[in-house]
Amino acid sequence: MMADANGAGDSRSDWILVTNDDGIDAVGIQILARTLTAAGYEVRIFAPNENYSGAGASLGSLAKREPVANEERELPGLAGVRAVAVGAPPAGCVMLGLRGAFTDRDDLPALVVSGINEGANSGRAVIFSGTIGAAMAATVLGTPGIAVSLAHEQDHDGLRDEDYERAAVLTVDLMRAVLAEGSPKARTYNLNVPSRRGGEVQGITAAHPAAFGAVQTVVRLSPEGDIETEMVRIDAEVDPTSDTARLRERWATVSVLDRPESFDATSIVAAMVDQQS
Repeated sequence: MMADANGAGDSRSDWILVTNDDGIDAVGIQILARTLTAAGYEVRIFAPNENYSGAGASLGSLAKREPVANEERELPGLAGVRAVAVGAPPAGCVMLGLRGAFTDRDDLPALVVSGINEGANSGRAVIFSGTIGAAMAATVLGTPGIAVSLAHEQDHDGLRDEDYERAAVLTVDLMRAVLAEGSPKARTYNLNVPSRRGGEVQGITAAHPAAFGAVQTVVRLSPEGDIETEMVRIDAEVDPTSDTARLRERWATVSVLDRPESFDATSIVAAMVDQQS
C-alpha cells in the first residue's frame, strides 16, 4: 500500500510511468527507459507524439471531448516495453495514464518519471516546463513525480548518449531513495544533471530553485513585424545555494517542488471591499 496526497492508503503496482516533453522519439526518454528496465523496473511509456517543450502543466485539448490520438509503438532497445505515442502534452499523458486510458484504472504506478529533458530546468521558470508539468500533474493526482533534465554546457553543442546515461543512473538512485520511504508522499522532485563536456560531475546535492533559471527567453520584433525568440544563457550572480548556481559548479541538484507559495488573502480582500464602499 502507498499513501496518496492526503495520506490515505491506495493500492499501487511496482511499474513506473515514463513520459517527457521532447516527444516519444527523443533520445532522452529512450535511454531513461532502457536504464530503468535494466535496473529491474517495469516501465510503461505514455509520451507525446511530438515535441511539447514549454507546455507547462497544460492538458491540451482534452476538454474538447474529442478522441485523443494514440498509437502503440516499439522503441529501439525496448522490446517488450509498452510504449504509447499520445496526441497530448506531457501533463495530459500523465493524467490519461493515471485515469485508466491505457491501463486498468486501479493499476496505479509507483512513480511517474518525466524526462530526460534536453536542457536544464532550474529556477522559478520551471512552471513553463512540460517536463516539470508532467511530474507536477502526477503529484496533483496523488503519485510522486520525478522530473529529470540534462544541462547544456556553454561552450559545447549537443548532448551525448553518455550524458543521458549518467542522468538516468542518478534518476534510478533518486527513485530508490523516494521508494525507500515505504509510503512516499506525493511530491514533485526536480533533478538537474550537468553534462560531462565541461568536466566531471562533482556529485549530487540538495538545492532550492533560484530566482531565475540557466537560460532566458529573449523576444525580438523583426523589421517585417515577425516575433522572434531566442534562448540565451544567464550569467548574472545567483544565490550560491540555489539550483542554478550549483549546476554552474557542476553539481547535480535535487529540489522538491512541493506546492506553490501561499499567502493570507485577508488584506487584499479587505481592500476590495473598501473599493466597493
